[in-house]
Amino acid sequence: MIFEIRKEMDEMIRGEGKGFKRRSVCRIAVLAALLVVMLGSTVFGASTVKKYHDIPAYQMRDVYSQKQVKIGPIDVRDGEKLYSESNVKDDVTFTIYNSTLQKIDQVVTTKDGKLPELTLTEDFNYIFMVLDNGSERSKRRMNNFYIWIHDGKMLNIKSYEKNLADWKKYHPDDEVTNRVRMSCYDVIQNFKVYNKEFDQDTSRLDANKNAPQETKELGNIFVYYKGKPVGEGVNIIFTSDRETVEAKTDVNGKVHPVLLEDVNYMVSTDDSRYDIEPFPIAAKDKSEYDAGRYFYDHSTCHRVGLRYEVRDPKTGEVRIEPKDDALNPIVLLDKGQAHKHDKPLTSLSGNVTVEGMQFKDIVLLDRKVNRDIPELGEKDYRVMDITTVNPHRGEICKLASGDFTVTTSSFGRTVDNVYRIDANGALQECDFEQKNGKVRFHVNALPAESVVLEYSNEINPVLKLSATAYTYNGKVRKPSVAVKAGEKTFSASEFAVKYSGGRKNVGKYSVTVTMKGKYTGKKTVTFRINPKGTAVQKLTKGRKQMKVTWKAQKTQVSGYRIQYSTSSKFKKGTHIKTVKSYKTKSLKVKKLKAKKKYYVRIQTYKTVGGIKYYSGWSKTKSVKTK
Repeated sequence: MIFEIRKEMDEMIRGEGKGFKRRSVCRIAVLAALLVVMLGSTVFGASTVKKYHDIPAYQMRDVYSQKQVKIGPIDVRDGEKLYSESNVKDDVTFTIYNSTLQKIDQVVTTKDGKLPELTLTEDFNYIFMVLDNGSERSKRRMNNFYIWIHDGKMLNIKSYEKNLADWKKYHPDDEVTNRVRMSCYDVIQNFKVYNKEFDQDTSRLDANKNAPQETKELGNIFVYYKGKPVGEGVNIIFTSDRETVEAKTDVNGKVHPVLLEDVNYMVSTDDSRYDIEPFPIAAKDKSEYDAGRYFYDHSTCHRVGLRYEVRDPKTGEVRIEPKDDALNPIVLLDKGQAHKHDKPLTSLSGNVTVEGMQFKDIVLLDRKVNRDIPELGEKDYRVMDITTVNPHRGEICKLASGDFTVTTSSFGRTVDNVYRIDANGALQECDFEQKNGKVRFHVNALPAESVVLEYSNEINPVLKLSATAYTYNGKVRKPSVAVKAGEKTFSASEFAVKYSGGRKNVGKYSVTVTMKGKYTGKKTVTFRINPKGTAVQKLTKGRKQMKVTWKAQKTQVSGYRIQYSTSSKFKKGTHIKTVKSYKTKSLKVKKLKAKKKYYVRIQTYKTVGGIKYYSGWSKTKSVKTK
């Protein structure tokens, strides 16, 4: 992505800155591919990640990656000198754009003819460009470098396609392996800069500027209404997080917007007659492949452009003929129809859903961010990023304008306020509603970075006991308790615990937690003490019957249950006999099948307040009837 936002860059220099495959691929495959990559696949994914198009350096990646590598120092050569090994003597300022995250990463000035050591993210893509701010600091120009950071090296993305074509020319019958692919990337060892007259300004992408004559038409965008080019004078608006550009259709129904390269613009119109289904459009410079400049839908990577005009040589009649069905015009709709095909998009985690447009192939990610919010003092809160990603290019897809409804889990807590953090780091309050463990609010752009859920101090605590069932042993039982609410675990100083009395005999007992300090809330849970069990001592076989003998259990026991079955796992042919006196030591079981093997086990029970409490089952014994 190439652009010069003069004010922002100047501020950053002074230290004041804020720092073509068709759509037949189903969404399930896209999501599965992204999941595989985020869990760790090969770079090219030959065996694990489906490839959806032929863009060089096709990569999927985790846009939340924090894997940093150090590169440099890097020589900056003076291209005006006879010997290319001559480093520059003057200061040259580089802007390093992180095209994976779609933002300026850093602005760096050479020192002693070198770029100082850089900290970059492994497997991310960057654009290196020389900043000419019109001052004495830099009067240099350089062709922009499109770089992939891999294995701690800077690889030239745009060397890949040519080198691969050359390799195939000499190895027509050989398989293109990942090793071959990697060898097709030139490693960048240094940069060469020239006087600023050397190159033309390509920061803004004029459809008919710097393009080969035969490909200039690729930059024109037809605007259609009901299958035909619209008339002259319809205003089309392109809105990015950097600027808003307007362009009116000409007599042929085309617009010629001058856009920053690789910046996502949302397409709309203010014409009272029409609507446009919103989508992100991006300009791309492919002149190094003799493909000129063109536009594409960043949610699908499909081309957006013209329908080719074909003139009949005999009649002179002009007709519109699609040369490639992936090359689509901007389509005007009747007023009120822009959101007719909207569908909700759910994040891979399942925690967040957004609505507000037809998201097509866009993937939604969310993550929790560890960030202090001093304005919220001691309140509990959750900071999260909600990120839209283009899965074809493995980079963030910015939707700079719209009305997006976000529904997110409240993560087990009551939410008092929802905020977004603006570009200045200030909290901006959002209207929201909360229902059934979900929070719903609106944002006017995606990704919705740094959304803050401020939690209430009124807690509905979730209690976890160290044990919820004990076996009677004549001693008082006192399970320890852990207290959570959503993602927060509370310390012992933040709550008080009260146990019900007794807790020695068979029965049910309560544990009550009352929050204290800045928290309020109360919760009670129970645990049980069950009777001590017994065991089958002997099985005596008889004719179609058996006798079960066990050891009597006299303390805290009301009676026994004997279970028998023809299945060792007690899955079928299973019956239970109840013995109501704890003094009884045996039971005859009759009406059984002759010469059949039976499996037997026993448990005790105790009735307290009309509720029966059972011991565990004993070990199984077996006997075969006569």
